[in-house]
Amino acid sequence: MILYSDEYTKRFEFEGKWLDSIGYLYEKWTVERENISLFLKLSFNIWYTLTLDGCELSLKKREYDILTQMLCDCLEHFKESFAACEDCQWIFGYMMEVRTDLFLGSKLEYNTIEKIGKALIEKASDKGNIFAQLLFSRDNCSKENIERKRKKVKESISKYFDNSQETDQYFIEILTMEAV
Repeated sequence: MILYSDEYTKRFEFEGKWLDSIGYLYEKWTVERENISLFLKLSFNIWYTLTLDGCELSLKKREYDILTQMLCDCLEHFKESFAACEDCQWIFGYMMEVRTDLFLGSKLEYNTIEKIGKALIEKASDKGNIFAQLLFSRDNCSKENIERKRKKVKESISKYFDNSQETDQYFIEILTMEAV
């Protein structure tokens, strides 16, 4: 699995306790700094929680500010420690491209963040990562090429994402849904 999972993350996600989930993951990650799966789960849960703000959650300003700072800190850790990891590349690329605004605390300009996100996806795609190839193809390839890549993703997605976790379900949906 790409994203870390255990009984606590499943329970927190099921109960919609996103801040508790992030706190738990952060504490666990302080002990296991080299655990890429745990790092990606923490980073994505922060991004996902910020994305839910206003739709399903009502974060206080302080909570929002802390989470955006944590997300930017995760971006720095990615660049320092996991820059060569394909899964980190495409997941951070995706987050930066889709919600560029959440990374403005990194002191980069909006367009720069978006370009970096696209470049990270392209880099992972060039390395052969099937998820990055699909994301890259959406902006750069024919519909037929996109559908071939989506079919390949659908055939193997269950090896990489756990359908019992809401955050994993997000990726399953995003990576397998037909283009609109």
